[in-house]
Amino acid sequence: MNPDIVVVSEYITEAPDFDGFNQPDRAQVIATTMYEDGADVIYHAAGGAGNGMFQAAKDYSEDNGTKVWGIGVDSDQYNTIGAVDESLQEYVLTSMLKRVDVAVFEILRTQQSGTWSAGNTVYDLSVDGVGYSTSGGYVDDIVDQLEDFKAQISSGAIIVPTVPGEAVEEGEPVPETTVGLVYDIGGRGDLSFNDSAAAGLERANDELGIPFSEASPNDDGSNRAELLQLAADSNDIVIGVGFLFEGDAAAVAAENPDTNFAVIDSAMLDFANGAVPYGDNVAGLTFAEEQGSFLVGAAAALKSETGTIGFIGGVCCFGLIEKFEAGYR
Repeated sequence: MNPDIVVVSEYITEAPDFDGFNQPDRAQVIATTMYEDGADVIYHAAGGAGNGMFQAAKDYSEDNGTKVWGIGVDSDQYNTIGAVDESLQEYVLTSMLKRVDVAVFEILRTQQSGTWSAGNTVYDLSVDGVGYSTSGGYVDDIVDQLEDFKAQISSGAIIVPTVPGEAVEEGEPVPETTVGLVYDIGGRGDLSFNDSAAAGLERANDELGIPFSEASPNDDGSNRAELLQLAADSNDIVIGVGFLFEGDAAAVAAENPDTNFAVIDSAMLDFANGAVPYGDNVAGLTFAEEQGSFLVGAAAALKSETGTIGFIGGVCCFGLIEKFEAGYR
């Protein structure tokens, strides 16, 4: 971002003396010296000792009338430090989030589900295992730039070193991906099914830099195949939003073997021929609607005061919406 930036660093202790994580007074002294020597932003990776850095930022700013910043670590320290001393919040520029909570949850989930596997698991940017906080709004003006770098790191276009002083490297060029998405009848703006698909499309554009085109079928859906083919003419992947795309997607996919196709709410399996995939370039995206419906059913049962609750299904009976009712019941 700025090759002229000078980074000064100091460690509180050296291994095997790990008390450096518990010396806020020492961190405060080091930070004060750095601020006095011209640093205006300091990032700590020092556990509880880092609290002293934030105090130094506050004291220096108040004494000199010049705003300096601290950057937190692990937790969103705007909130955690602020819960102890609100006066320190305005000096927390951001925090590097190390999602230990995610790692703990995921390992417990695998144990409970019987999917435990030995070996190392890395929680990186691509799975939100690390990140940065926006609490306080102090980085709102540069979020677009940060998100661009996040996408490049996640994709491998940027390789970040693990040894201080080594340069950031360019990774392999990221394959260009374009997507064409065809909504269900009604299109974007239905406040429900189609809008959920649109949210995923926009997230892929924001975080992965994937450009997209979108289309909606006519009122009777008779041009679904046409829209799928138009999308296939200029995109690497085509997504049909809804099970009604199944037959058309299978046919168009067969005519466009170099384009991948996915259909929401269809397994995209040819059951007439032994439940085999329609093709190597076809994917089905289905959901466990009954599980989510169980939870809202539980909410309904717990909140009901009359002892009677209702369910409205859009269309019966083809095996999909009944899953919603089954879980709810």
